[in-house]
Amino acid sequence: MALVKACKQQLQAMRDNGWDAWLDKVSSFCVKHDIDIPDMNDIFVARGRSRPCLSPDDSFLAFDIEKLVRLAQFYPKDFSDMELTLLEDELKNYIFDMRLHNEFSALKGINSLAQKLVETKRDRQYPLVYLLVKLALILPVATASVEKAFSVMKIVKNPHRNRMGK
Repeated sequence: MALVKACKQQLQAMRDNGWDAWLDKVSSFCVKHDIDIPDMNDIFVARGRSRPCLSPDDSFLAFDIEKLVRLAQFYPKDFSDMELTLLEDELKNYIFDMRLHNEFSALKGINSLAQKLVETKRDRQYPLVYLLVKLALILPVATASVEKAFSVMKIVKNPHRNRMGK
């Protein structure tokens, strides 16, 4: 159900910010392939009960999807080209989904985010996002290990040992 809500929110955002451009693309595709275009000015009568519109939480507006995809590109063994393409859509769905759940708004860091994703089983729902979170968690450790190795190498390979001869 959470994915349906996230999808509805994403459709609403597209309607608010990019509907006309999208509709132009669809219309030109339909004309090119001789497909009938429905009249968008026709009256649509929705059936069933109406629901109040959800107001999204702005705590996830700080996510820059392009930068997160760029981060994933630094891990070519973990993210294939296809997964990088899917990651962008998964991140969009993830952000819309998180806006719907207050339990994610009070997190105090990436480690608590990873724990909450596992607790709520969203690590399975958003496997690429979870992989990116895990890689971000190990990045400081990996960086520190490399820096330590270079520091040790400086001690072993000092200027006196580099000389050949006298």
